[in-house]
Amino acid sequence: MIALLISVAYQFIPESTIASYKSTFEYQEMRIEHSSLLQRITMWEEGIKDFKENPIFGIGFGNSVGGLGFPHNIIIEIGVEFGILGLFLFLTLCYLTIEKAIKFIRDENNRDLNLLMKLSFVLFFYSLVEAMFSGYITNQTQLFMSMGLIGSLLRIRASERWKGHERERAF
Repeated sequence: MIALLISVAYQFIPESTIASYKSTFEYQEMRIEHSSLLQRITMWEEGIKDFKENPIFGIGFGNSVGGLGFPHNIIIEIGVEFGILGLFLFLTLCYLTIEKAIKFIRDENNRDLNLLMKLSFVLFFYSLVEAMFSGYITNQTQLFMSMGLIGSLLRIRASERWKGHERERAF
């Protein structure tokens, strides 16, 4: 049914839309059209070149891609601007966020907060994927807010457990 729906919908797509997508993904067309994909690939290459020149401490905030812009990839951007040290810190923060969120979701004792954690984790995952293809690091508010939201839910759960232990001791 889905395949039928897609094939019928394909018949109604305008030729200009098909040509636009074709020029986005074909290498020869990218060179002629200066597509968004070609621009991103160029910025990624420039960012990696900048990273190779200053791998430990980076080249400083706002100086990626030769100071002309940003590489449209948060990992490359952090590596270029803050070096291996900043990249290690960011990747550790992402790893801990994912690990703690998954443990929280698997814990069946948190039914009240479980839905909030699932929504926060989806927001984090979406924001991280989006940050791999666009956005300047200072515009990644959703990503960093979702990390903070996950951390806050962990603190709420910890305080609820602490209150539960205090009640048990009182009796």
